[in-house]
Amino acid sequence: MKKILYVAIGALLLASCTKDEVSAVDTSMSADLSVMLPQKSYDTSDKGMYAGVIVANEAQFHGKLWVNIGNDSNVSALVKTNNEEITFEIASQNGNVYHFESERGSFDVDVTNYRDVVVSNVSIDQTSGNARVIKETNAAKVQAVLGTFDDLLLPDLGWTGTFDFLVDPATAYMTEVIVTSASGTMSIDFAADMEVGDTGCYGAEPPFFFQDLDPAANLFEMYAVGQIWTLPSGMTILYDLGFSKNIMDANTIPYTDGVLYPELMNSILFGGTIETSACTWVDANGYYVIINPEGTAYIGGGFINIDTSGLTPVVTSPLVETATMTKYTANPSGL
Repeated sequence: MKKILYVAIGALLLASCTKDEVSAVDTSMSADLSVMLPQKSYDTSDKGMYAGVIVANEAQFHGKLWVNIGNDSNVSALVKTNNEEITFEIASQNGNVYHFESERGSFDVDVTNYRDVVVSNVSIDQTSGNARVIKETNAAKVQAVLGTFDDLLLPDLGWTGTFDFLVDPATAYMTEVIVTSASGTMSIDFAADMEVGDTGCYGAEPPFFFQDLDPAANLFEMYAVGQIWTLPSGMTILYDLGFSKNIMDANTIPYTDGVLYPELMNSILFGGTIETSACTWVDANGYYVIINPEGTAYIGGGFINIDTSGLTPVVTSPLVETATMTKYTANPSGL
């Protein structure tokens, strides 16, 4: 008998998510753009700091991107991947369009509309790519959470790539979900179009992301379920995901798994066997399926994997007394 993980810490997480959630950043004009605090005087200007993600080389190049447009009187950009840091220098400027170059490649950033910045002509290691950045303000740095998706559950489409999230740490809410396929197509789901979903494991209303940089807090929480996203192509992505370092450490759950209530995937991948609104241990950070434009068939599906490479498990006492737990494993046979 598979057992559902009931984790009675909703109140703890709610308290965590309602306190001051602005992560500490360097308030000096550090040369490291990833921690440089945007100048308040540029909050409503095309000058200042921008942050987001960059993907190239069939999604093999994948990192966080920061762009500095005169925030400290300089113009530059920085990419950080899990393996390297690459600095891009300003090579030319044409009005509000800035051309950046490094030994690894180049791209253009158009800040004519600083509320909707356009990054184009992305080339890394002689391969084309895509990038997305949004304006940072003095109140809080934008936080990018990197992820990927595979096609291991339903490989009919063979659709794989990156599954990234941009978060406003002042509110802890996701502002954008950015999916880039290995073929290079980038699609964006904006906060205004995201579903609230079932709270499931948590006391705060999803979709949200919260991280406390203090290791003692042991908080890296991410939750978005019941998401229905129609792409410009007419295909629709359904997805659920959930990750809580606090819960997983307390119950010795590996970071390759997840803790969530799979609102949509419960019937699609688990045969409706998961108790309604229960916080459940499942075999992935998240799941997705793709529905064809006609709405008649599932044509792709797989796992969503969040980049947890920077997280270290913390040995803690169990937050609740639980029976021996067995995780739920997705079964695509019903698709």
